[in-house]
Amino acid sequence: MKFDIKVALLLLASTTFTACGGAPGQNDSDSLVPKNQPDLDVDTPEPQPEPQPEPQPEPQPEPQPEPQPEPQPEPQPEPQPEPQPEPQPEPQPEPQPEPQPEPQPEPQPEPQPEPQPEPQPEPQPEPQPEPQPEPEPQAKVTATISWDIPEERENGADLLLSEIGGYEIIYRKTDTQVYESIVIEMQTQTEYELTNLDAGEYEFLIAAFDADGLYSDFSDPTLTTLGNTN
Repeated sequence: MKFDIKVALLLLASTTFTACGGAPGQNDSDSLVPKNQPDLDVDTPEPQPEPQPEPQPEPQPEPQPEPQPEPQPEPQPEPQPEPQPEPQPEPQPEPQPEPQPEPQPEPQPEPQPEPQPEPQPEPQPEPQPEPQPEPEPQAKVTATISWDIPEERENGADLLLSEIGGYEIIYRKTDTQVYESIVIEMQTQTEYELTNLDAGEYEFLIAAFDADGLYSDFSDPTLTTLGNTN
């Protein structure tokens, strides 16, 4: 099958009972002793003469014994003072150990000054690239692909319209390697419009397949430039 492609894209009160009385023996002047005694009349009997005793010879005084000297009390021995206990020697304090000198701390080495970091140069701002003017958006383009209905197979046998299953169009922009594919299942269709394409150079190919899915070879690539590429 050969194709000619035409491209047009979140308290108790203490009651202190103080004996309110005075102390014992108080108010002795008020004791019950009569101050004046009454005079009493008593009949006194007349005295009777006592019988005179016969004179007795005067008694001779008995010789008085010479007074004996009173015995002198034996001299009492002077009280001896109680022996005083000998003073005990005061306990001698235990010898205290001589204080040991406290260990002197070892001299610490003087801290070395930390090295000062060298001043870093201030970073210079990177030069900013001058803003480039944004490219103006390119207008999308449309391409229309057209072909002729094949009438024979590649082996030269006739191909009836009822035997055609459809068509497949593949295309790509020439700066990429990926093809886009469009399948058309209408035997009688002879053109297809591709829309919203970027401007650039494109490659288009087309093949036909029969009702059994048997494909023909793709046509030779057709190159065309769409839109303004400047």
